[in-house]
Amino acid sequence: RSSRQPPSGRRVTREDQRHTLKAFEMGAANGAGAAAGSGRVHHLHGGGEASAAGSSTERSKSKPQQQQQSSKGGLTAMLSSLRAKCEFAGLLLLFAMPPAISSQILRTTHGVRTSEEGVELETRSQILLTLNQLRTGGADLGNILRRSLGRVRRGFVKALSQPQHEAVDVEDVQIPASSQFGADVPAMAARIYTPRDLAGMRSASSDDGAAPALPVLVYYHGGGWALGNLESVNGFLSWIGHWAKCVVVSVDYRLAPENPFPAGVSDAISAFQWVAAQAEARGWDPKRIAVGGDSAGGNLAAVVAQHCVRTRSDARPSMQLLLFPALYLGGAGDANALSDAANPSASGSAKASDATSSEAKGRRFKSIVEFGSDPFYCLPYAVMLFFRDAYLGKAADPAKGLDWRVSPVLAEDDVLRQLPPAYFGLCHFDVLRDEGREYAKRLADCGVGGTVDEFRAQHGHIYLFHRYAYGKESLRDMAKALRNNLYPSKL
Repeated sequence: RSSRQPPSGRRVTREDQRHTLKAFEMGAANGAGAAAGSGRVHHLHGGGEASAAGSSTERSKSKPQQQQQSSKGGLTAMLSSLRAKCEFAGLLLLFAMPPAISSQILRTTHGVRTSEEGVELETRSQILLTLNQLRTGGADLGNILRRSLGRVRRGFVKALSQPQHEAVDVEDVQIPASSQFGADVPAMAARIYTPRDLAGMRSASSDDGAAPALPVLVYYHGGGWALGNLESVNGFLSWIGHWAKCVVVSVDYRLAPENPFPAGVSDAISAFQWVAAQAEARGWDPKRIAVGGDSAGGNLAAVVAQHCVRTRSDARPSMQLLLFPALYLGGAGDANALSDAANPSASGSAKASDATSSEAKGRRFKSIVEFGSDPFYCLPYAVMLFFRDAYLGKAADPAKGLDWRVSPVLAEDDVLRQLPPAYFGLCHFDVLRDEGREYAKRLADCGVGGTVDEFRAQHGHIYLFHRYAYGKESLRDMAKALRNNLYPSKL
C-alpha cells in the first residue's frame, strides 16, 4: 500500500583482490611494451644510429612514467574494490538495524528513492536493491539470459528457495495431459499443500459424517514464462496455505522458449480443470476454487478465468489472486514499442494496428518508462524483451501480443463483466504496476468486485518474505485477502 509507512550488488572477495593485483602487474608489463613499441616506430622513421640512440633515451624516460601510471591505475582499482567491500558490509549492518534507525542513516548516506508520484521506496527494500547492484556490478541480465538460460534458471530457483511451513503437508502429483490440447502434450508435475490443522479438522468431522469441503487455490509461479518451477515457490506457497487456511495446488507448467505460447496457457487450463474434476474425491469445495499467480503466473491466472467465461465452463474460479501480474505484451518487440502500451477502447476490443498507432503512443503505462530504464529495480527493458521474445517468438507477429490469452487486459467488456472478484497485490516500484492498475480499473468499471493493495517495494519482493519483515508483511496481507474471499461467512 503506497500510503503505508512500513532493501542490490556483487560481493568483493579475495579472488577479486587477486584479480586486481594481476591487473596491476599486467598494466605495468603493457606499459613497458607500449614504450618499446614507441621506440621501434621512431627508429623505423628516423633512420640511422642517432635515431636509435634517441629512441633508447626516450624508452628510458617513458618506461618509469608508464609504470607510474600503471601503478596509479592498480591502486585506484584496489581502492575502488575496498570501497565497494566496505559499502557492502555497511549496508548489511544497516539492513540488520530497526527500520526506524536504518531509514534515517540511509537517507543520509544514500538518499531515499522516490517515484515520480512522490512515493518513497521502503527502507529495507532499497537496501536489498542496493546490495544487489553492488553484487552484480551492473551486469546486463538480458545478455546473460540469452547466453546462459540454464544457469540463470538454477540460480533463480536457488535464490528464491525459502523454508517451508512446518505445519503444512505436501504431496507431489502428476496431472494427466488434456486431450483437447493434443495427444503429445505430456503430463505435468504439481504440488499440493494442505495445512495440517485443516486436514485434522476434516478427519475429525468425517467421523460424524459431515466433513467440510476445503477451499483451494490453483497457483502458477512467476519467472517470465521462462524461469521457475515448483521449488521456486515452495516456501511461500506453504505459508499462503497456512495463513489463508486453504489447500494450494502449485502447477509446474511448461517453460519457454522450449515450449512457447500457447503451451503455458494450455497447461494452466488443464491444471484448473483437473483440480475441479478432483474436487469431490479429494474433499475440496468446487465452488471455492481460486486461481492465482505472480508476474507471468498472474497472467496465466487471469487467462484461465477468462477462458472459463468464454467457453461457458461449468467449473469457474471463485476468485483471482493476481500478484504484480504481467497483463500486456503488445508492441513490435523493442523497448519503445513495449512502452507504447495502448489502453483498451471503450468496447474493450483492440486491433493489431493499435500497438503502433500515434494515438496509442500517447497512452503509455508510465511505470514501464519510469522503472524499465533503470536496472536498479531488477526488471529492465532488456529482461522484459527477452521474456516476451522467449514466450511469443522473436519474429512474432505484433498481433499475437494483442491476443487476450497473451494480454488479458485487452479483453472485451462482455467477458470482464462475468469474471469473479479479483485481488491485486501490486508493487509501486515495478514496471508492471500500471498494467495491474489498468486491469483493476477495467474490472471495477465492469462491476467486478475487487481489492487493490500497492506496496512500496520492487517487483517480486514477497519472494524474500523470510529475509525481511516488509516482504513477510506483504505476503501475509495477500493471504489475508484470499482467506477473506474463501471464508466470507467467517467475517
